[in-house]
Amino acid sequence: MINSKKFSAVLYIFLLLGLPSLNSCREDIVDPNNKGGNVNEPVSFNNPNSYTFIINADNITRYVVDTASFEDSKTNLFVTLSNYKAGYVEIFVTNQRGVSLYAKRFNTNQSNMMNELVGYVPYKVAINFYNFSGQLKVELISPF
Repeated sequence: MINSKKFSAVLYIFLLLGLPSLNSCREDIVDPNNKGGNVNEPVSFNNPNSYTFIINADNITRYVVDTASFEDSKTNLFVTLSNYKAGYVEIFVTNQRGVSLYAKRFNTNQSNMMNELVGYVPYKVAINFYNFSGQLKVELISPF
C-alpha cells in the first residue's frame, strides 16, 4: 500500500515545482514559415558584401538606418514586399559621402524586384516605414 503522507509530500513537491513551468509557456509562437521573426521586430544580417533586412510588420511607423559593409562598386538590390495591407515603406541606399544610389517608395506587393547599383560602394541602408503592414525583405548582394 502507498503511504499517504509520502504520496502527499511527493504530489506537493511536483505541484510546487511543475506548475509554474506550465504557466510560462510562450503564446506568441512564430510560424516556421515566417522568416521575419516576431511582428514588428526586424531581423537583419550584415556580412561583408551582403546585407539582408526582413520584417513582418503590422501598422509600424519607424525609421531604421544600418551601415553596410561592401567593398565592390557593383551591387544587386532585391526588394520583395508581400502580404501588403496598408501604409508605405521607403528604401534609401547611399554611399559613404551621402550620394543617393537608390530611393524608392513601395505601397504594393513586389516580387523580388532587382536593381543594379553600379559605380559607388553602398554604405548606408535606410528604411522608412509609415503605418506599414506587410512583409518586407531587402537584400544587397555583391555579385563577386
